[in-house]
Amino acid sequence: MKLKKVASLLLSGVMLLSQPAYAAGEVNEVVETDVAGEEESLREDTNTDNMGEINVSNETANQEALDSTSSVLSWNGTFYQNQNTEINVSYESGDDIDALGALQFDDLSKEAETEICEKIKSQMINASVRGIKCFSLNTENKNQASYKINIVMQDASDFRNAELYHIAENGEPEKLTYTIENTDDGRQRIAFVSSGGLGDFAFVSISDLSDITVEEPGASDMPEADGSTSETDGDSDDMTDLTISGDNTEDASENEDITVNDNIDSDESDSNMVDNQDDADSSGDLTVNDSDKMAIGETEIQDSENSDRQNEDVIDSASAEKSTDITDNNTPGDSVEPVSIDNFKVLFVSGADNIDGQTVWNPSDPAAGHSFIYRAEYTMSGKFSTDVGAFKIEVPLHILKDKDGNWADTFQCPYRLSSELSENDVPDFVYDIDEENNKVTIYNYKSYPTGTSGYIEFAYETTKETTEYADMSVSENVPAKVYATNENSTVTADATADGVCIDTHATIAYTQKKKPTLYRSWNKAWGETPADAVNYYYLVWPIKTYVNKNTSCYSFTLNDTCTDMKSSVIGYRFSGQSSFSDINSIDNVKTYGDRYDYVLTRYSKADADAISKDAGRFYIHNDIEAIVSPSDHVDADTNATSSYDWFYESPVYMYGKGDFWAEKYGIYGGYNKVESSEDISNYVLGEFEEGDIDTLPNLKYYVIGDGRPSAYTIEDGGTGEVEDAINDMFWKKKVDYNITDDGIAIEGTALNDNDYDVSKAELKTLIKEAVFDETTYEFKTSKKTLGFNEDDNISVSVRTTEGWNQAAVYDLNSKAYKDINEKYVKSASGRTLTFNAGVKALKYLCSHAYYYTELNVYPEISLFRTEHVQEILKNKPTKIAVQNNAKFLVSQGDKVILDRDTHASDYVQKVERESEIKKDIVKTENLKKESRFEVTWNISFQEKYVDDDGIHYIYQDSGKFYDLLPLGSNFDPSSLTVSESSVVLTRGEYDYSLTENYRNSGRTLLTISIAMPTKNQYSVKYNTSHDYDSVNDYGRNLLNSVVYESGNNRIGNGRSDDGGNISDKNTLSDINPDTDEKKFAYAEARYEVNFPVAASTGLKKQVKNSTSSTYSYNEVMHKNEDYSYKIRLTNDSTTKATDIIFFDSLENFYQDEDQTEPTKVSDWKGKFQGLNLAQFVYKGATPVIYYSKIESLNPQKHNDLKEKTKDGEPVWIEASKFERQFGLDKVRAIAIDATKCEDGSDFILDENESISFIIYMQAPDEDTSDKQDPVTYNNIFVDRTAIKEVGDEIVRIPQFYHQDYTQAHYRISGDLDFIKVDATDASNVIQGITYKLTGTSDYGTAYDEERTSNKYGKLSFREIEKGTYQLKETLCSEDWQLNKETYTVKINSKGETVIDGLKNEDGVYILEDEPRSHADVIFQKIDNVTGSQVEGAVFKLSGVSDYGNEYTLYGTSNKIGRITFKNIELGKYDLVEVQAPDGYIKNGQKYSVNIDENNRAYIYDSGGNEINANSNRLYQIENEPYHSVRFLKSSTYGENIYLEGAEFNLSGISDYGTSVNMNAVSGRAEDGGLVVFDGLEPGTYTLKETKAPAGHYIDEKLYDVVVNKYGTFTIDGLEKVQFGNKE
Repeated sequence: MKLKKVASLLLSGVMLLSQPAYAAGEVNEVVETDVAGEEESLREDTNTDNMGEINVSNETANQEALDSTSSVLSWNGTFYQNQNTEINVSYESGDDIDALGALQFDDLSKEAETEICEKIKSQMINASVRGIKCFSLNTENKNQASYKINIVMQDASDFRNAELYHIAENGEPEKLTYTIENTDDGRQRIAFVSSGGLGDFAFVSISDLSDITVEEPGASDMPEADGSTSETDGDSDDMTDLTISGDNTEDASENEDITVNDNIDSDESDSNMVDNQDDADSSGDLTVNDSDKMAIGETEIQDSENSDRQNEDVIDSASAEKSTDITDNNTPGDSVEPVSIDNFKVLFVSGADNIDGQTVWNPSDPAAGHSFIYRAEYTMSGKFSTDVGAFKIEVPLHILKDKDGNWADTFQCPYRLSSELSENDVPDFVYDIDEENNKVTIYNYKSYPTGTSGYIEFAYETTKETTEYADMSVSENVPAKVYATNENSTVTADATADGVCIDTHATIAYTQKKKPTLYRSWNKAWGETPADAVNYYYLVWPIKTYVNKNTSCYSFTLNDTCTDMKSSVIGYRFSGQSSFSDINSIDNVKTYGDRYDYVLTRYSKADADAISKDAGRFYIHNDIEAIVSPSDHVDADTNATSSYDWFYESPVYMYGKGDFWAEKYGIYGGYNKVESSEDISNYVLGEFEEGDIDTLPNLKYYVIGDGRPSAYTIEDGGTGEVEDAINDMFWKKKVDYNITDDGIAIEGTALNDNDYDVSKAELKTLIKEAVFDETTYEFKTSKKTLGFNEDDNISVSVRTTEGWNQAAVYDLNSKAYKDINEKYVKSASGRTLTFNAGVKALKYLCSHAYYYTELNVYPEISLFRTEHVQEILKNKPTKIAVQNNAKFLVSQGDKVILDRDTHASDYVQKVERESEIKKDIVKTENLKKESRFEVTWNISFQEKYVDDDGIHYIYQDSGKFYDLLPLGSNFDPSSLTVSESSVVLTRGEYDYSLTENYRNSGRTLLTISIAMPTKNQYSVKYNTSHDYDSVNDYGRNLLNSVVYESGNNRIGNGRSDDGGNISDKNTLSDINPDTDEKKFAYAEARYEVNFPVAASTGLKKQVKNSTSSTYSYNEVMHKNEDYSYKIRLTNDSTTKATDIIFFDSLENFYQDEDQTEPTKVSDWKGKFQGLNLAQFVYKGATPVIYYSKIESLNPQKHNDLKEKTKDGEPVWIEASKFERQFGLDKVRAIAIDATKCEDGSDFILDENESISFIIYMQAPDEDTSDKQDPVTYNNIFVDRTAIKEVGDEIVRIPQFYHQDYTQAHYRISGDLDFIKVDATDASNVIQGITYKLTGTSDYGTAYDEERTSNKYGKLSFREIEKGTYQLKETLCSEDWQLNKETYTVKINSKGETVIDGLKNEDGVYILEDEPRSHADVIFQKIDNVTGSQVEGAVFKLSGVSDYGNEYTLYGTSNKIGRITFKNIELGKYDLVEVQAPDGYIKNGQKYSVNIDENNRAYIYDSGGNEINANSNRLYQIENEPYHSVRFLKSSTYGENIYLEGAEFNLSGISDYGTSVNMNAVSGRAEDGGLVVFDGLEPGTYTLKETKAPAGHYIDEKLYDVVVNKYGTFTIDGLEKVQFGNKE
């Protein structure tokens, strides 16, 4: 571009000075433009001192001018892109500006903006000028002074490459200089000076500035006599950079404030420049910069004092000063100095610490993804080329290697790959990757500014766990090289930073030896039986070790030592192993936390038997040492030790006499026991009383009857002693069990048969058999699930008007009913019978001789609104108790063993139930960098009623939310949180699914099913993501509707499945076709997008998998995963479109019409599933869909919808016809014809409008490519007619074009499905067990996920990528033993799952937990004399459970004397009193507690006898109070003469071994001379008088005093007398 007009700029040695280039670090950015200097000022002085005063603007000057201003005029408002902006105006001189009045700001009209741009353009050649921001600034009293102007806004980045003009009074544009800098509060300030006053200003963008023609010297006209200059051609668009060249060029280049041109054809100017160079340097106001080139047509300056002289010698001198590392592209006579690299270095920034001169990272976690951040800092000066890549830095692509020498890091920097840029992207920097040479090149994409400093940070992120890196191995160094280029030269510099070390570690915390399991013979699972195996007993010792969180692989070693009883170590079995071996260590361990390993030892059988026979007890001492040795052997080993003394006591046989019991409970909400009248089973009493409903259903009860018959099963002739057990005489004779559930009452009033029905009943059984173990003298029990005899089965009878009749038989082997009488039974499912109307009572009968039989029956009752029931409820009670009666009869022949009646109540309440469903927006976030925003939605549901006691929540058995997401939104699965009563649930306790394009609404239905019941409320929170395009496509109003379906039969003010009154009523009605119950609630929420958004124009196609929240050009798909493509066509502001047809050759990428093969061949292809064209309809189009079955179709060749093949077959077939003929499986390409509206008129897409659609796909179930990273490529084509206005004409332009491709990477993955069951009964599923899956896939994806089994026992991990993982149980309920095994999970190359050690049935792995037998130990302390409760007694329970857990617990008796030790595991424990209450003797007896497999607690005294219990089966332990001995001291002189002051001594040893030696003195005579000895234990003592009262002889006789445990005493030789009045 050339200046058409150049004013007299060079006059007799006077030069126009450009805006100075700022020194590095002073300002953020300087925009240099021409200053239209005044001619008069240019003529004033020619020396450098005066030249230094011509600085137009710099940051320091600007700030000083603002700070010195006594008054500033301000304006606040919206300036650019809705940004709140502050404009400050002050005099440059600093004078008071108040007199000017208020500051006025106005946007210029479009017409005025166009006029200004045309004026600026008229000064240029081959230029295009576009207005960015045009505005006027004025005051009430105009003044043509010089003003300092500051514009402060949030983001001024759009102005960085603009040019600023002020419109002078004559209407001509005047270019100004401005700066952009950051403010302290994080905003940006545009600062400039307008010496021509206020008025109109324009920020503009000027294009094509690079086409500059350089004219040779002499080609221009000579100056006229008046000093004016004719039009000349130059090779620069401005005159901002004039360069001085001369002998002192190097010195001049160090000062960067002003650049002066060296192409001055004047002897005088030449000499002045050289002679005054020192003055310029010292002045501080003049800086010579050699970096820029200013080419001006040769201008000859006439001066009488100077001869004509050329400047070739000056140029040659400057050229000689160039450094040797510059690539010199200059031709002789060039005046451009090279770029200068003043400073370049590479530093380590973060991610590690400097330890002893090394850069060391000490990780606390082994996970991949840690970054080591480096920084390349540079300071440069000079004029860069405007070309892409004029500035670039090269750094390594990788620096970290794993132990095998493979690269194990990924490069990160704040810029994008150049290959990722779209057509409209114009970033500051980009980078390229050179894998072969391990190099990354970061370079400028925009023009680089003159004179700059800065830094670029880049990072290396670990791609593997720290265990894969060698400990303290130094990475590669980080060399870097910078290149800077201008038109004639390239300069480089090198720097290097040290590499990093990863200091990995593995240490042990502790080890603990646990109670061993005794085996009296060799177990074949251990391996081949040794020859001398019969000579030993065996112990398997569990070893629990805790390894601190490790970041290194390690070896784990166990050293076990045992010597007692000729013990020796046989082998070790480490976690995950199935057998023992003599190898005592394992290598390459990566796991941390608890680990359980096992040691097998043996000891001499002969020695053990001999000691047991003589002493009855022996012990074996065992030591264990656990060692953790880091694999790289850099760090020292760590170890921990533990010991255990295992005691063996000879078994004592305890004879079981038999134990039977029964209880009845009310049930609410599933299987919850009714504990009080606040546990409500039903809330419809009001409706029932008023007649709104005629049946009160689902009153559920629970009756349990169990028996451990023991002695009753001994065959005739047995006595129950140990010999009977040894001789297998137990479990021979059967016992009859009979549970009869009969009788219903309301508030104590019995109901008639026609008042109710038994609607259904569920039966659960638990049966155990036992085998006597002669080594322990105990019966070893196991759950019996198969092998029952026919006569073991359970008969179910019902009572109707016809009396009692058998209804069915429950088969204990098949766990199902048979012999079903359909007259009484409506259906049978599993354990549940559903009855026909008329059943009034139930009876369950069976005869067993098993160790333990337990029958659990759950009947459900329905009440009818008969006249009798209405009479009972005539007073309209608000709450009633509905009582159910049951009898448990145990007998053997004619002998009744137990006959127990029991009953329980359900409570039914009358309330005004309210259901409340809420849907709220709790947060919105505008993510500008990602061109999208997020909305956080919250949904809650609760059912409640309110009374005088406050709010009461109604139990929900389960719940389901159906959430219809807003149009154009994407659900973020990672944000989903589901809660029950504010407790966050885990997957398994709830599940969710997505239905795309639900009922052709174009919207996604999110369904959340919650299996966990709640006593309060359910709540759901999640995010939806909305890209800016969707706002333009669907509008700013977001609608989100939700339906709640209760798991209860009905809810307060619930609706039937009718859609409610929400906006989406039609779409969401009949959402569950299987029910019409009034148990639905509806809500909706809206959000108005109230912030500015931007959207792209043109054709765009992106892809998204099922879990991503946004569409992108690059995505990962898993085996069989659903995914989708989104296609969007957007017109610009000057274009309409019609005749629109889209073509997509599914997952082929073509670019040219003549291609027969795709540009990029896809490694895999998905299956077409369907389309979402809702937005077409939203925009008014009526699309017609076509499919093609031609493989790899090129749409550029085949875009005629009427085209036929050579065989006459159509290429494109209308969709419905295609589906009928071929099905969707054959679809290989699609076309969407959007040319018409519903009425047949042409569809026209207006300016700035868009149209979009979604293609649904499914990934294949296998990878056939054999590629490490299989990729599929896809692009989209559109055929349309663009409509544009060109002048007064409407032009129609046919167009056919495509968008660049998307990439979808295929990942082999597998699903893990589990069912958690009882190890003793696989039909019994377990809820609430949590498992964790950890590990890293073969693709580098880290997994650390937890799942919890739901009420069906199921838990799943979905889309787990190919690799090896660890699965471990982390949490279970108190009814189950924590499974300590760690399972290795492998997903192979076919996506198949392999888990060693787990059974697989129909693709579901079976996880087992052993039942954890436990019980509460409860007993009562009573006074053995009075029978009253004793408070304050302290007991200790201690021992080791059969599961190896140690107990040492203390309990204190409460006000009613009760002590409870809760949740005590299966095993035997010691129970002793450690502290007696005041006034009581400590009970010295040692009791034993036995928790058996039936979850019962038994307490035995030291003799092995079960202690006494009260009528409620509550054990009682007596406390004996201290006793007193009292007697009267009387005189022999007469009757009733009592003496005071006699002294006595009582001595002896109590029955409990306590030595007694007490003294007492007789009391007052009027009180009978009473002598009292308190605090005595039972025993026999000696009483003697030690001092007689005055006037009396001492009694020399010794008396025997006997105190018994019940508080009475005798004194030999003394009689009892009555003292005082007997009441």
